[in-house]
Amino acid sequence: MSGAGRGRTGARRTAGIPGAEPELVTHRGIRWRKDPDGTIGWYNEEAGGWLRWRPGADAPPLPPQWEADAARIPAPPRVRRAPWRSPYRLVPVALVLAAVALGTWQATRESGSGATRLARREARAMVGRCLERTSTSGAAPAYSPSPVPCGSGRAAVRVVSVHEVSTAAPRPHCPAGQTALQLSYAGTATPDVECALPVRRR
Repeated sequence: MSGAGRGRTGARRTAGIPGAEPELVTHRGIRWRKDPDGTIGWYNEEAGGWLRWRPGADAPPLPPQWEADAARIPAPPRVRRAPWRSPYRLVPVALVLAAVALGTWQATRESGSGATRLARREARAMVGRCLERTSTSGAAPAYSPSPVPCGSGRAAVRVVSVHEVSTAAPRPHCPAGQTALQLSYAGTATPDVECALPVRRR
């Protein structure tokens, strides 16, 4: 109760009232005083002084004989914060922003970088393996990302190297006679370019 009952009361309140003395009582171990002008105070041992009692303040129970006098003391005016300045209005906004940031981070981590790393591993694992041509329509033939035995009749090309694509370097080109592929794994296009040679038939 060290910060309770803001304000102090003292003997200066009896100045100008000849012969006036404050009324002192002890209630539940707390010393109370009531000045001639009606001010009520209690002695706070932790604060080391008298604190003024006000309606609604954090203070010990009033002496019963003073409750009627205390009821006539007006409550201090409450300082109301403008609604648009209330910090509680920022809580929903902060929660929404946090949810959006978390969702974006998870989506980037799971569907972006995680899938990209998987596609890159799959692409590098294709070196030395053969692929089947799945379509010849369009500007370039399409190949299945699932390897097939190089000795089978379905094998069309054999991957001989994989080149990483980055924003800092130009798109790699395969040597003459090799086909540049960019396959998709688990629904994600690999960031690498596979260079493949036609399978030679014996």
